Amino acid sequence: MVGPLNISLVQNQDVLISEYAGLTITVIGLAEGGVKQVTDFDVSSKICGDKSRYLGGLIQKSGMAMLENENKDVMRIWLSGLHDMSDEKMEEQSIDEVSIYTVWELLRIIDVHGSAQDQIDTVELDNEFARALALPCMIFDHAPGFAHVTKFLGYNYPGQIKERRTNGFKSKQRHLAPPEFVGKLSNSGRAGLKAVLHRNLWSSIGRILSSCRSCSCWDKSIGRYIAELVHISVFPLDETFSQTSINQLFERLDRFRYTYTPNCQKCEIIDWDHGVQKAISATKTYFHGLCMDCTDTSKPKRSDHHTDY
Repeated sequence: MVGPLNISLVQNQDVLISEYAGLTITVIGLAEGGVKQVTDFDVSSKICGDKSRYLGGLIQKSGMAMLENENKDVMRIWLSGLHDMSDEKMEEQSIDEVSIYTVWELLRIIDVHGSAQDQIDTVELDNEFARALALPCMIFDHAPGFAHVTKFLGYNYPGQIKERRTNGFKSKQRHLAPPEFVGKLSNSGRAGLKAVLHRNLWSSIGRILSSCRSCSCWDKSIGRYIAELVHISVFPLDETFSQTSINQLFERLDRFRYTYTPNCQKCEIIDWDHGVQKAISATKTYFHGLCMDCTDTSKPKRSDHHTDY
């Protein structure tokens, strides 16, 4: 018979969260290699009690707080958020630089232990980070975050969008797949941006083809326009769109310059440069991200909320 494992406790340096600390929260981490890290956080009992029902209950019951099997770095961020720590102080303590795994764990902590306010400030997204945030936003029903992430990906991700899951995260809700986020809905949002951009870039061409074909310069007017769009690597849109983000296309369109002077007044009156800028503006304001509520109610129900969406 195998006897109980010997676990050693290693005390880390205390962490001062509040200068007006009246409470010590002891965090004991998971055992790693037979060792558990123990960290004491000096916090304000009033702030913790007011902003977290869970911590408030612990304080009222015993006058102390001990959290076991929790990550000290995650708890440090959570407690700093409860105390409204300034951006400068967070930067000094490197709290503003966290891994996606820490973000997932932080979302779980907030979901389990409760908080009276949003604890995660706006983060600077990149494509990989945004793809990994999609599922946590869905699991924790964070509609503004989900809209922000899907809007960011719609404008910044090149090609087909696929969700990325972080390694090491464990949750009873881990089996859930984000609803149509990885498939039809998010990519249809991106396809909608393509349609708006194409429609607006085509608009001036359509005007000439419908009203100016009696002149001798309509074909050159259109040809020079298309040639410039090809020159800046925007056309053919079907080809460039598959490997380029919408924002990258905007940057290329800002370089558009129409230099041809038509021979007739009908062709000359068309402002091709303005038309391109109008196409950029219309596309920039078209997509605001996916709405979780709209996604939920527009799909046929097969089972409960999580199974369907």
